[in-house]
Amino acid sequence: MAAIPDTTVAQLFAGDGEHSNRPPDGITGLALAFLGLPLLIFLATWLKPMYAMAGIGLMLLAAVSVAGRFRAAWPVHHLAVFVIVALAWAGMGGGSHFVYANPDWHVRDAVLGDLAFSAWPPSYGFRDGHHDLLRSVIGFFLPVAAAAKLLGPQALPWLMFAWTGIGTLLFLLLLPLPRKGLRGLLAGIAIIVAFSGMDVLGTFLLHGHYPIFPLRIEWWSEFDFRFLFSYSSLTGQLIWAPNHVLPIWIATALFYRHWKHPDFLPLLCLLLPTLPMLTPFALPGLAPFLVLALADRARSGMAALAMPIPAVLAGIVIGGLTIRLQMLDIGNIPIQTSAATVAPSTGGGDGLAFAKNYLAFILMEFAILGSALLTVLRHSRGLLIIAMGVLALLPLVKLGPSNDLLLRVATPSLVLMAILCQRAVLDAWAEARPRAMVIVVMLLIGAHTPFNELWRAATWQAWRPDYTRPFVDTQNGGLPPHYIGRLKDPLLTELLRTPSPVPNRQQRVDSLAGQGRND
Repeated sequence: MAAIPDTTVAQLFAGDGEHSNRPPDGITGLALAFLGLPLLIFLATWLKPMYAMAGIGLMLLAAVSVAGRFRAAWPVHHLAVFVIVALAWAGMGGGSHFVYANPDWHVRDAVLGDLAFSAWPPSYGFRDGHHDLLRSVIGFFLPVAAAAKLLGPQALPWLMFAWTGIGTLLFLLLLPLPRKGLRGLLAGIAIIVAFSGMDVLGTFLLHGHYPIFPLRIEWWSEFDFRFLFSYSSLTGQLIWAPNHVLPIWIATALFYRHWKHPDFLPLLCLLLPTLPMLTPFALPGLAPFLVLALADRARSGMAALAMPIPAVLAGIVIGGLTIRLQMLDIGNIPIQTSAATVAPSTGGGDGLAFAKNYLAFILMEFAILGSALLTVLRHSRGLLIIAMGVLALLPLVKLGPSNDLLLRVATPSLVLMAILCQRAVLDAWAEARPRAMVIVVMLLIGAHTPFNELWRAATWQAWRPDYTRPFVDTQNGGLPPHYIGRLKDPLLTELLRTPSPVPNRQQRVDSLAGQGRND
């Protein structure tokens, strides 16, 4: 077998110079605090006091063991621009209800209301000696719900806006955007906000007509509800599901910013335990890139893999606890294989439809753009190749009612492609403008999708959230396993406080009326 040339290996592991070799600084610390606060609240309020103190103490010990590696640097040039863009972008999301909120917010508002009105941990019933526990996708909402317990449920829209805006601002500050010159900064931000696959072109090529604006166009390759393909634009992700995507965005930006720095692995020990509580899809989505980073360290010898023991211990214990909670009843979440594997048993018709839609999907969403990027990039090629590989494989399996696996696990790969587009266009504009223009044209075609999302949010009628409606009411009384799990685990039963019943609508209305009389 022929040996792989050293130059090829070097290109696979090459980072983005100073942009991927930054030492941890003040912005890094704020991003970790944003991701870590929900976990601290969880430990303090869901675990029995003795275990809560032990868990919080372990987290603080881990933070202290890594804190000495941080620089007191705050690279925040053009801060006003970042704040304005972050608040405007976050304000277009559904959680604030300042503008039209997409239908998924009926469910998310209900979950948020359950957390705000309930004692923690919340239970949806007690059957055969076990509680039906709210356990998934709650981390992002915990700080908001905790603040609402102090300020009242009427503050929830503003609290959601503030929390989403802070997360969006931190994401922007972590990106390798130009810090000198307003024009380059605005161009870089525009690429990030407008990043999307070429959905409008895919719709035309596959169906022979342009999409109907401002209806949602990101499911353009759907040919059978069993097999849904969609890679959301970054703007679409933020508008529909900030609770999932903002933690993944921030974690991915932290990865890109620090993965070539010697202190990356200690930093990773603080980052990874925060993610399962925020969204179960962050670790699977980041895993292929973490493997590349670990392989890069291993090339320098085992000494480069050294990490502070307290941080490693916290990662294993705290991360293991939250993963164990997310695994409750996970076997009841429906998993379906793709049309690529079921087609032979159905006469092949599904297989041909799958092949046609799959090919159009990967070409329009990332393959053509990624191939153009490979001709321009002088760094991070390994990251781009892995991202394209992940995006090519994800459509082959379906997990969850709306193919949540494909929607969310793809996010780190899409964020990295957006970052690399921004870097490639700005770097190549002076030296290789024709190739940069090809990328810009594809980005402009893709920009139809985020524009469509923003247009719908701005022009459709806003509606008021109803936090008095329990989550199970939005599910017609059902207990969907991707949100709720039976508390059968003996260890979790020992560690967690006794779950409290979620108040029904009338109890919430009475509570609000009582607060009004007291005021």
